[in-house]
Amino acid sequence: MRTLFFLLLSFQLIAQDISWVNNTPIIRSYSSPRTTDLNNDGIRDVVMGGGTEEYPTPYGVIAIDGNNGYSLWEVETRGEMFTSPQFFDFNNDNIDDILIGGRDAELRLINGNNGDVIWEFWTEESNPNDSGWYNFYTSQIIDDQNGDGIKDILTSNGGDHSLDASEFDRPPGHIMIIDGANGNAIKTAVVPDSNETYLSPIICDLNNDGNKSIIFGSGGETIEGNLWIVDLNDLINEDLSNAIPLVSNSELGFLAPPAIGDLNSDGILDIIAQGFDGKITAINGFDLSVLWQYGINYTNTESQASPILGKFSNTDSNLDVFATLFSGAESSYNDYYQILIDGETGNQLWIDSIGTVNFCTPISFDSNMDNTDEVLISVMNYSNYWNSELILLDFVNNTQSSLIGPVTGGNVSCTPQISDIDNNGLLDIIFSVRADSINPFSPGGFDSGGINTMRITTEYTLAEDQISWGSYMGTNFDGIYSEGCQGDLGLFAFPSEACPGQNNAMINLYIQNGTPPYTYEWSNGETSEDLENLGPGLYSVTVTDATGACDTISREVTEYNIISFYQEPTCIGGSDGTVYFNSSGCDCNTSFCQFIWQLNGDTIAQGDGSTADETYKYLYGISAGTYTATIIHPDGCEVQEDIVVPDPVMIDSVFIQNECQSNSEGWIDLTVNPADSIIQNYLWNTGDTTQDIYGLNAGTYSVVVSDTICIDTLYFEIENIEFNDQISYIDSVLTDAPEQISINLDLYEEECVAIAAFSLCSNNTSPPGNPGDSIIWTINNQEVPPCELDFIPTYDVCFEENPYIPTCSVGGFWFFNEGTYTLQATAISYLDTNCINEFDAVEITVTDTDLCNSINIDEIQQTHIHVEANHNLIINLPTEGDEYTLEIFDMSGKKIIDKIINSSINLALEKYQSGIYNIRLFSTDFIHIEKVIIK
Repeated sequence: MRTLFFLLLSFQLIAQDISWVNNTPIIRSYSSPRTTDLNNDGIRDVVMGGGTEEYPTPYGVIAIDGNNGYSLWEVETRGEMFTSPQFFDFNNDNIDDILIGGRDAELRLINGNNGDVIWEFWTEESNPNDSGWYNFYTSQIIDDQNGDGIKDILTSNGGDHSLDASEFDRPPGHIMIIDGANGNAIKTAVVPDSNETYLSPIICDLNNDGNKSIIFGSGGETIEGNLWIVDLNDLINEDLSNAIPLVSNSELGFLAPPAIGDLNSDGILDIIAQGFDGKITAINGFDLSVLWQYGINYTNTESQASPILGKFSNTDSNLDVFATLFSGAESSYNDYYQILIDGETGNQLWIDSIGTVNFCTPISFDSNMDNTDEVLISVMNYSNYWNSELILLDFVNNTQSSLIGPVTGGNVSCTPQISDIDNNGLLDIIFSVRADSINPFSPGGFDSGGINTMRITTEYTLAEDQISWGSYMGTNFDGIYSEGCQGDLGLFAFPSEACPGQNNAMINLYIQNGTPPYTYEWSNGETSEDLENLGPGLYSVTVTDATGACDTISREVTEYNIISFYQEPTCIGGSDGTVYFNSSGCDCNTSFCQFIWQLNGDTIAQGDGSTADETYKYLYGISAGTYTATIIHPDGCEVQEDIVVPDPVMIDSVFIQNECQSNSEGWIDLTVNPADSIIQNYLWNTGDTTQDIYGLNAGTYSVVVSDTICIDTLYFEIENIEFNDQISYIDSVLTDAPEQISINLDLYEEECVAIAAFSLCSNNTSPPGNPGDSIIWTINNQEVPPCELDFIPTYDVCFEENPYIPTCSVGGFWFFNEGTYTLQATAISYLDTNCINEFDAVEITVTDTDLCNSINIDEIQQTHIHVEANHNLIINLPTEGDEYTLEIFDMSGKKIIDKIINSSINLALEKYQSGIYNIRLFSTDFIHIEKVIIK
């Protein structure tokens, strides 16, 4: 028996890239994305359903190009398509066709190539509910049942979504077989307890004896139900009376599909189901007895998420169960739990509550190739708006890692899919969220923002057939844990290296065990035994022998790499330097790699690599210069590099302080590495013999540096930094700012304001494109704040700067009150931040005008908008009788009111949702914008 792995997970970030994002407008989606290649470009494309509750939609089914995120096609549907798609090639065009369903008897087979509808279950104009047909759920493709050579479909139908939750008299659900050729019902049977059904049925052979069983559910969110198992033959006979209740008379129904896998290692598949009441039950596939049942007893729980399976522990190789529970009751959940359960014993191994909301079913895979699985969950968080995040839980290393996010919007119920959609040996994740970050739980519609579906590229190198639970209802979309290849065919693979920039590597594969003939499935799509013409990358192959045993092996192809280094000569002009160059595969002195060294176009050394004397990795006794090193590998691959061997430096770094406005305070500071043991001597052209010199004017300086071995002469330039003489005043023309300026307050956009414009430009304009000096403006010794866009002052003065004039600070100072103000400017040179200039002050006198004295602006010029106690919106006009345009916009930006008014109005707010609304009131010479909150 294992014990709790850990109580808390450390948090990490994993860098992944979003390759593309596709927005589909209007709709919401409960459908989980799945992938298949629809346009024969070798890259799988994304298919999913969507819609708006109870309304037709042009985007009921969407197909997205997996390469670039562009829409391939859309299908208009009568109702919301919420099931996850299934694929099979109906028309034998080597492109999968799509089976998908949803509300009100929506079940369609769609041509994967162009989006044309091949057939649909309900084609009548009447309401299918009147004929007893309701929602279809995610179907399973099964073997041909009627002898027409076309695969058929196992599905369930039920759940009248038009009924209120308090209505307990509900129509019964049906388990059905649909003709894959035309969409007609071949076989139909009512569930044994005549309750409704919401669960997507699963078909499986539990003990591998060739007999197929169907697992289905009954009951709902408020109706009791059962989890059932029945032979396929009973459904063919349209009689489910022999069905066995696996979990009977549950307080609430079974909505989420179960997971199938061998929990107790007896070679027989077991059944793990999670009821809507949150209880998780493991059923022994051998005798259908209960292995264990798990529930949280300290809070009421519910769940619509399916449990998933994986090998999450490194203490054994058994399957464990990961589940998601909601705390509370439907529509009022207050917490969400993620739980890991020992698959053999049912003991709780780990529990946490991650995220504000966690509705959807997770996935699992071995992200770090340590032979144990990690879980990827999708959670929603709220911080002024909703966002979504993918978090990877590693139970061996005790970590949780943010794989992507936060992404704006909410993933309510779409399980991501992980697969290698472009066969490059690296896994991709397809992830979909609702774009509405204010209310992602809305029913959809024109103001919802639709859904954003994205492709996330990763560095995960796990072979696709080793993914344990890679999508909603598992890697193979059938609810059964994917074991991957467990055989041992004795595989060996030997990769060669590729020449840089060329795809010329190969992998030779050898098989020791198994029964021929063998089939090969490489990660790049090839089906041959060996691979040729390969570029760098990870390549995996699944080999299956004649008995069905399979094995996998992965190998990485790399490019020939090169290594180089040098040691410069001891002194400038010396010839005791060293240079080295080598390439992978050429380490031995008998590698037969050809080495060629050139200097200034002349060959100075070469060898054929047959002996140590013919192997020139090193050159000794060299001077400074650029050496061209070339290696030609025995396979003809040529690698080359120019290696620059510099002259040595006697001074490690130099700092120069320029002269500022002819102040004779320039200086030059030489820095020598403290590790240098040789004492250096200095002789400046000024006659100084110190390491640093000070008190310098602008000009050219040189120093001779010498020690007991070397001598060198260095040259430096000191500049003189100057500033403009004074500030410029802008008053129809540009003039030097006077010592005093008088301006008047005047009415401007509902405010009394006086404006004075000034300019100060950098005198240091070389080189071109320099940022100019930093200018700091102060009024009365306080730095002036920037003006706010709406000009509602919280200050006496502000500065509105023109950002489009380079190397200058130009703009207007806005004064809102009478008074005397002292304007000053300080310039900090961009050439040297130690060079600062303070300019002469300008005294500005601001006086009021008769206009601003005679009008009470608060009462006459400003409108008054507020929500009063009776929940009415009151809008008082600035001037009664004048004509104004009133516009009101809701939270999504949609204009909900647009009318002309000439008197104050009173609007009732009962029909408007809570939120923030924007109000715009304007006339030919007036505009007022305000936000109000409706609660």
